[in-house]
Amino acid sequence: MILGLVNALRMAELYNEYTISSLQLLQAKKQMDMQKEYYNALSEQINEIREVKHDIRHFVGVIKRLAEDERYNELINFLNELAEITETDPLPVFCDNAVANSIMGYYFLMAKKSGIQFYCTCSIQKQLSISDSDLCIVMGNAIENAIEACEKLDNQQERFVSVEARIINNQLLIKVENSYDGCLTLQNGGFVSTKREKSHGLGMKNIRRIVEANGGFIKTAYDGSLFTLMAAFPIH
Repeated sequence: MILGLVNALRMAELYNEYTISSLQLLQAKKQMDMQKEYYNALSEQINEIREVKHDIRHFVGVIKRLAEDERYNELINFLNELAEITETDPLPVFCDNAVANSIMGYYFLMAKKSGIQFYCTCSIQKQLSISDSDLCIVMGNAIENAIEACEKLDNQQERFVSVEARIINNQLLIKVENSYDGCLTLQNGGFVSTKREKSHGLGMKNIRRIVEANGGFIKTAYDGSLFTLMAAFPIH
């Protein structure tokens, strides 16, 4: 019986290690996918700028000739067309930390596609004592949950996500606020996602697991229209 109990405990430990390793691998893949999509968007914008820069001498030539011939109406029309061609929405740089920046850049693009206002105030240094995978799990799941909640709102004017991340007194503080439809499902003291995937509800659990493993804590608040998640843990 003792040997059986020892083997059972060992199998449970191995299963737990396997589960954690699998989650870490999935998170690493997700992190790479986010970085890839964000950098692809950056590359597209850089290529657009290069194309405009290549043709700028032609644009200057046309403007010069129209001005010299005093064809001002045509000049105004040409400048209006040029303004439309060169108008781009620059991708913001959120902070010096590459992982945090790519996560927020990725979800900035996702929010834009869904008509969600995305606000961000972030000041995180390049290197942190917390691992990149842990940072990705906490920030990625928190912002992803916020965006998914916003997407359920029919009125796009009400959709918004606000992210704050900064270091104060050797504590990494993360605060994510979002609008939502007022519907929350609580089970065993935690939130249950309405997603149908097998991984539903794991986002908040993973956030809590990582934060507590790093000696921190999380706090949530909600009032029927605004949901707030706050996480804090020490860094060295």
